[in-house]
Amino acid sequence: MNLSMPVATAVADTRSPFTLYHVRGYRDANGVTVLDGLPPLAAHSDRAIILDMSQVTFLDASGVVALTAIGREVRGRLYVVNLCSFVDRLLRIMHLAPYLHIRDTISTAVAEIVNG
Repeated sequence: MNLSMPVATAVADTRSPFTLYHVRGYRDANGVTVLDGLPPLAAHSDRAIILDMSQVTFLDASGVVALTAIGREVRGRLYVVNLCSFVDRLLRIMHLAPYLHIRDTISTAVAEIVNG
């Protein structure tokens, strides 16, 4: 499975100020958590990235590292939305909420991006 390809890109318009990715999370045969559908690094460094995490129920250290790497690559314009309570609590305990722009819904993130 190629993890560098998005599962779904909701915005095809290249003039859009953001790209939306729907991310899935699962554990592989070795018990390692894999986030499927993350954007390739530097693929959209000129736009904000919105990660819909509604299908991710668990996140370990490797997932946190992947999210922070993407956030760095897009210069802090990463919005993480639709988190389950476990992942939301984990990211907030690690004080990553401001850096990852945790928002409740896609529409909230879109409005913030579009309205500045």
